[in-house]
Amino acid sequence: MEIITGKTNDPMRAVFYGPEGVGKSSLAACAPKPLFIDTEGSTRRMQVDRTPNPTSFTHLLEIIADLCRNPMGYKTVVIDTADWAEKLASTELCARHGKDGIEGFGYGKGFTYLVEEFGKLITSLDYLSEHQDMNIIFTAHAQVKKIELPEQLGAYDTWKMKLGKNTEPLVKEWPDMLLFLTYKTTVDYDDNGKGKASGSKRVIYTEHTATWDAKNRDGLPQEIPFSSPSAAWNILAPCFKASGSPSSTPAPVAQAPTPAPTPAPTPAPALAKEPPQKPTVTHQEIDTPQGKLLALMHHSEIRWEQINKLCAQKGWIPEKTPFENVPDDFINKGLIPNWNNIVETVNKQEKETANV
Repeated sequence: MEIITGKTNDPMRAVFYGPEGVGKSSLAACAPKPLFIDTEGSTRRMQVDRTPNPTSFTHLLEIIADLCRNPMGYKTVVIDTADWAEKLASTELCARHGKDGIEGFGYGKGFTYLVEEFGKLITSLDYLSEHQDMNIIFTAHAQVKKIELPEQLGAYDTWKMKLGKNTEPLVKEWPDMLLFLTYKTTVDYDDNGKGKASGSKRVIYTEHTATWDAKNRDGLPQEIPFSSPSAAWNILAPCFKASGSPSSTPAPVAQAPTPAPTPAPTPAPALAKEPPQKPTVTHQEIDTPQGKLLALMHHSEIRWEQINKLCAQKGWIPEKTPFENVPDDFINKGLIPNWNNIVETVNKQEKETANV
């Protein structure tokens, strides 16, 4: 069994979210060699490389599959924005089932189907990141929601991504870096206690508080000044693979190295073998029940043995069932729709076992 120790130099998976106009797309444009997949048409005034606007969720997945086959030299893919990509998924899902809206499925089923549909995009992007060594960035709009805690009286407002109730936790758990971009407003009070906003500045928050979600695993400062995208990117750049100072000037093409002197010939020299070609990637190969489940397991950092143990306790499948023998129908109808509950129960069991 192979053991990997320490930090690996994997591509970054990041989410930049905040109110409209704060500069999410401009910050993402500073990433290494970015290619935008503009789901809402917001980059028309920006000097960036972009694909044609996806006309459907299937079209969006096809664009990702094309990049899996040929990344064309790009180092970062930017999905701008996650909430508009979710709209594409919702529209296609409702059209497929003849529903007027996601609520038309009844009893919250529509949101369960929607997170399954959106999970196809997450799985495809993970495949792209792993096999083509590309950074992935989602941008997302933010909105204020009221939160009520069961153990507390009253409620409070907090910033959340503008996504469905099941999709938002998935997008929040998936990235290595979740950044909240916003305006920090200064309020001055007069002698009568009346407040007046005197100015504001843009900032980036990298750690969670009660009023927003954020995280990072690279030791970033809790608050990053956002006076300009390039200044903020100088702080974020070391976290991204193939990072460097953003520039509109193409990098010089590397010249082929001078071949080494040819050794003395042998009577029957062996022909050099062609380098192995990467297998052709199709959307069907990415979009399989076991592939989707593997992606969810990777995001939540749990193993099949833990899931198998829980399912055996419930009497759903036998103990020590090999992963490759798990029926597709059980994955699609049993595991994926109940994923959040499964993760919560597995983590609770592991914690109880550790405390024994």
